[in-house]
This record gives sequence, C-alpha cells and structure tokens, in this order.
Amino acid sequence: MLNIQNALDTLRKDLHESHGHSFSAGEIDSKPDEVIVHHLKGETLDEFVLVMVEREHSEYFG
Repeated sequence: MLNIQNALDTLRKDLHESHGHSFSAGEIDSKPDEVIVHHLKGETLDEFVLVMVEREHSEYFG
C-alpha cells in the first residue's frame, strides 16, 4: 500500500498543477478521495486504483 500511497500523492500533486488554475484545492482533493474510497472498498485490485482515480478525475474535471 505504501507504493500506492506514494503514487497517489504524486497524482494529487499533478492534478493540482493541471487544474489548480480552474478549481479550488478542496475540489481537486475531494474527487480523488471519493474515487479512492469507492475502489478500495470494492473488488478493484490495488494496482488498478491509481488508474481508476486518474481516469475518473480526468472525466470529472475535463
């Protein structure tokens, strides 16, 4: 899980850099958190959580 956490931290940083000019930090942080919780509670393999977070965030923020 540590490697996943490091990857999620990097993804979150990238999302702030990409969308920080259009959305608040709270908005940017809340969506990945929501997606992470959803996929970690389900049957998604840990290895795919990062991919799912990035995909759903891109769909949500454009």
